[in-house]
Amino acid sequence: MAVIGLLLYSGPLPAGTGRDEREGEVTMAIADCCECDAAVTLDDGTIKGEILPCADCGVELEVVSLDPVKLEPAPREEEDGGE
Repeated sequence: MAVIGLLLYSGPLPAGTGRDEREGEVTMAIADCCECDAAVTLDDGTIKGEILPCADCGVELEVVSLDPVKLEPAPREEEDGGE
């Protein structure tokens, strides 16, 4: 049994799944949206700090960890009040 992202998978890992040889990049992973629990797929080359949208609820998620994959709501930019 292996953990891919935050989903449990039993059996051999599919080709191209998991961490790439290039440090800090993901070749494919799936994590749950922290707002609506929908599956969010991290594309090839996703890096820590990248902002991804949830296709179901639209919230912006920041990749805070790649091993294990962890997503958190992205920080919101503060308005400068026109200054």
